[in-house]
Amino acid sequence: MFPVAFYIGYFPVRTYYLFNALGILAGFLALFLLACKMDKDKQKKFFLFALIIFIPFFIGARLGGILEYLIINRPLYSHDCMFLGPFSLWWGLALSSACAFIIGPYLKVSHWEAADLFAVSIAAGGIFARLACFSNGCCHGIPCPESFPFPVTFPPATQAGSIFKNTPVYPSQLFEAAGFLVILVCLVLIYNNRRFEGETFLSMICLYSVIRFLVEFTRYNESTYLFLSIPQYWAIAGFSACLLLYLYRLKHNRKFDTKTIK
Repeated sequence: MFPVAFYIGYFPVRTYYLFNALGILAGFLALFLLACKMDKDKQKKFFLFALIIFIPFFIGARLGGILEYLIINRPLYSHDCMFLGPFSLWWGLALSSACAFIIGPYLKVSHWEAADLFAVSIAAGGIFARLACFSNGCCHGIPCPESFPFPVTFPPATQAGSIFKNTPVYPSQLFEAAGFLVILVCLVLIYNNRRFEGETFLSMICLYSVIRFLVEFTRYNESTYLFLSIPQYWAIAGFSACLLLYLYRLKHNRKFDTKTIK
């Protein structure tokens, strides 16, 4: 683990911020590669929509992360309230989705078509976001058995190191990063064979819900309710709602021709 990636003069560039920056770039690169098949006018609208909708996504994810800390009575330190502190993907998706229904009509952009593009973008960025957490020692796992083949330990200065010292723990962040990689591959395949607008986005929520629910069993949580963590309840709610919406749209969709997006 390398908390500091490199130095610019005497200024240390933390690996956490570097990976998060790479995640944002990867997300917009994925968006660009998918949108490049559209005509120029439509591209401009989608890129403008992406830039605008990223703001409520970021705000929702940050405020949601802080709110979840407060719910579990976890103390907030100064670094937790910085620009890149705790994030909650669920809150970010909830706020940005709500804003998309308002902003979309003004830009004459289909919010479902945009959601399909953003789903691939989020999956690409999520890989680096979890690598950032691994380098930072946050969102870490619980102690693992001796038989586990890939245990990790974190430096004392990290959250994981301060809680578990030199005790080996599960690499929960890497589990979720690998999950995002699997989701990304699945979404690219789904996007190129969509049966209705929104299929890629709804598939992303369902896939992520399952992966996050399972990863949470290896992840450290200070508080649980009826043996489940807050993210697991989010996963159950997200999966249930999106599965029902997926089945509804699949049943009532008109034949969707991906050529119409060009």
